[in-house]
Amino acid sequence: MKRFLYSVCILIIPVPGIASDPVLGEKEPPTLESNRFRGSEGSGIYTAKNLPVSWSKDDYLWTLELPGDGHSSPMAWGDRIYVTCTDRGNPRLFLLCLDSQSGKEIWRRSFESEAHRLHRLASYVTSTPAVDRYHVYMAWSNHSDFNIAAIDHSGKEVWRRKLGTRVTQHGGETSPIVLDDRLIVVNDSRGPSSIHALDRMTGETLWNRERPNDPKGKASYSTPLVYHTARGDKQLIFISTSRGMTALNPNNGDVTWEMPHLFSKRTILSPVRIGGYIFASDGSGTGGAKLTAVRPPARAGAEPEIAYEIRKSAPYVPTPVGYRDRLFLVSDGGIATCIDAPNGEEIWKAKLGDTYFSSPIRVDDRIYAVSRRADVVVFRAADTFEILGRTLIDQTCHATPIVHEGRLYLRTVSHLYCIGGG
Repeated sequence: MKRFLYSVCILIIPVPGIASDPVLGEKEPPTLESNRFRGSEGSGIYTAKNLPVSWSKDDYLWTLELPGDGHSSPMAWGDRIYVTCTDRGNPRLFLLCLDSQSGKEIWRRSFESEAHRLHRLASYVTSTPAVDRYHVYMAWSNHSDFNIAAIDHSGKEVWRRKLGTRVTQHGGETSPIVLDDRLIVVNDSRGPSSIHALDRMTGETLWNRERPNDPKGKASYSTPLVYHTARGDKQLIFISTSRGMTALNPNNGDVTWEMPHLFSKRTILSPVRIGGYIFASDGSGTGGAKLTAVRPPARAGAEPEIAYEIRKSAPYVPTPVGYRDRLFLVSDGGIATCIDAPNGEEIWKAKLGDTYFSSPIRVDDRIYAVSRRADVVVFRAADTFEILGRTLIDQTCHATPIVHEGRLYLRTVSHLYCIGGG
């Protein structure tokens, strides 16, 4: 196997004039549920009183044809919706700021990139931005550069970093997240790999944890989980083929615990905590190999344990979602499964039809699952399988929807839809 030598250049491009929210003001919005991939702390859980379970074309509050394609999820802050897309399949990227009530474009920024190898089902836009009261944070990469930038809510670029290279087999990158005063950026790739904690205001490095690249050449596309321990402290949970499952201290990047040989195949879905366990999977193009339930250490110095594994209809791309002590899976092949999370017993299994890349979300006691044809299936989060509604949009969809202030925002490759909430 050929070996490549990479030189890593770390560059900060400061943009003067950092200010506290010129558009949204000092007051924090009432919810942070849509500020990162899969909502609050990656749970995929939302609340909305009057969200419909099925609808017709006349029920959309607004629709928007995007200026390009993409697979990233929309993000929300206050009365703004943010979404990224390509320039009609070209490597140039757009970040759009939209009015949440009308869908009208407020501003647009473009970012240049380079053409690079993609999987036939992938896009140049796969990373979902993160957002806080100050900025929108977006990541993009090619084989030359791995970039992260902060844009304020008026559309002004505040800072930009180049964090070396991100070399992957299929293109794409993970999604950044905001935790307290820092931005967490993951680069588990086929080349030099690392996890970065950046000051969200300046982009300066707070800590950097180097990671071994995977010897089999498998990059990770997973977004980290924020895990709250019984002691009340926070841990960042990462998964990759090379290091398995790793818990880091978000304050300094130190490894708190690790299970380095947990996975043998590629990791894509994001770890999620349900019923006292942390769930994560690995797999390949044929689907999930296994979903593993990990019991985190109960005290400092203790070791994590594998509680059980699920191999039948395990998801590879769609991240599971929980309700109380139930785990709800949607496999890439369209099989929905309800699991008793504490013991791993299967409660029910049902075929939804079609195939899935989008992750299911839970809105109160309902699960919304969006297939690759944008067939939106809503079923009850209960011990009996019950479909509550079904709506076929009939467009290609890989993105996970969000809920913000009572409305569902659903992104297909080419369009953004706003549903419910009045």
